[in-house]
Amino acid sequence: MSYDLNVSKLSKFKGKTIFLFDSSTFCRYEELFLYSGINFFEVLGKLDRIIFLLTNEVIVELMNGPRKLHPKFLLDHIINVEGSMDHSLKENRFLYEKKGKLHYMVLNKVSAVDWNQVLLCQNHSDLVLVTNDRKLLKSSKVILGDRSFGAASLIYKLLEMYPDDTDLQSLEIKSKELFKHGRLGNIRY
Repeated sequence: MSYDLNVSKLSKFKGKTIFLFDSSTFCRYEELFLYSGINFFEVLGKLDRIIFLLTNEVIVELMNGPRKLHPKFLLDHIINVEGSMDHSLKENRFLYEKKGKLHYMVLNKVSAVDWNQVLLCQNHSDLVLVTNDRKLLKSSKVILGDRSFGAASLIYKLLEMYPDDTDLQSLEIKSKELFKHGRLGNIRY
């Protein structure tokens, strides 16, 4: 059922780049907003070829986190997970297909929420995972390749697509200040 709903939702975004943010990425870009005064998510909303999504599990994490996020402005940006792993477990086995057969690879242990995000990206090749979590990034890079990268790289990738966007240029300057001081993270794969 979730798979069909996701296919339907993703079909509305044909021709756009669809970024799937994990909770650490969302929080880091909130910090950038507090530091710079520029709302990263509003800037993304103005970019005609870009969509960002969060899984329903990430939304729950954010709502239950220290900031008690209310997801009102995120309702159009929610996608359902397609896995059903027990949330008290961590997983390090990732499935992949080779010559029509399923195999698994042992990588870094990640939470059920993170594992479900990788699975979602495997099931939908339109999704690009963006994370600020080192273990998730290392594992997802092996499984997803170029469809996974660090949160610090996102602004640079967006500037490649929109080199004249002044908001992105300002965010780049402010993010360099934050990345330099290590307050926003420094994963740039």
